[in-house]
Amino acid sequence: MISPDRVEGLEVNRHDVEKDTSMLRRLVHVTQLRAVIFDLDGTLVDQDGAAGPAVVEWAAELGLDPTRIVERWRDIANRHYARYQAREITFQEQRRERVRELLGTTLGDAEADALFDGYLHRYEAGWTVFDDAISCLERAHQAGWGTAILTNGERSQQVQKITRLGLERLVDEIVCSSDLPAAKPDPRAFQTTLARLGVEAEHALMVGDGLENDVLGGAWSRDERGANRSLRDSIRKMHDPIARRTHLRTVLTRLRAHGPDMRCERWLKTPVVHPR
Repeated sequence: MISPDRVEGLEVNRHDVEKDTSMLRRLVHVTQLRAVIFDLDGTLVDQDGAAGPAVVEWAAELGLDPTRIVERWRDIANRHYARYQAREITFQEQRRERVRELLGTTLGDAEADALFDGYLHRYEAGWTVFDDAISCLERAHQAGWGTAILTNGERSQQVQKITRLGLERLVDEIVCSSDLPAAKPDPRAFQTTLARLGVEAEHALMVGDGLENDVLGGAWSRDERGANRSLRDSIRKMHDPIARRTHLRTVLTRLRAHGPDMRCERWLKTPVVHPR
């Protein structure tokens, strides 16, 4: 699976990309494109734009020290969301643990749930798509490619988000990790999505904002036995020198220029983690 990565940061530098083109071509198979798979949070939806202001306002209501509150909440969320993804705790339990750690106190489930709701309703009110998300999905459809969202999120929340933001009509499949035996970067997440789209891995593009979950996960999904280990290691080594941001419209414009039967290359960018 071909996996360009999209993150916050600087606009992609043409010289950096052209400089690494020969290396990219050696690392990545070129193939005809038939489907595009998108991550959701941080790729189509502005996760940071919703979570940051929500926790700042919520923390003020609780009388918490505002110093680095966004970073603290992100670190706490990353830790407990990873436990949920590993199936160690439930989706609701990871929310409770986040509140308990932030407040540094023991709370009953009902109290933790009530407190988390103060953050949740602010977070949900802040959901927005990136300004290029809709046009990107529309271009994919116009090109005749199958489209899917593959998210490491809980289905009810993610479907609510996708529907409210008008993305549902633009995707053929919605695949959530809560429905799967394992989350990205486990190959089964990608294989399930590919099966629902009816395409092979070499004919699909993975667009996401995480190096491990999206870029390397997409590459790994092509061969569970490890034949692509050298590819993954090489991607890690070359990741930092070409760390830049590219808008979704830039990716799809490049793809569309070659038509639905284009032969693809990979764009790699810096990863960030966006917990729910």
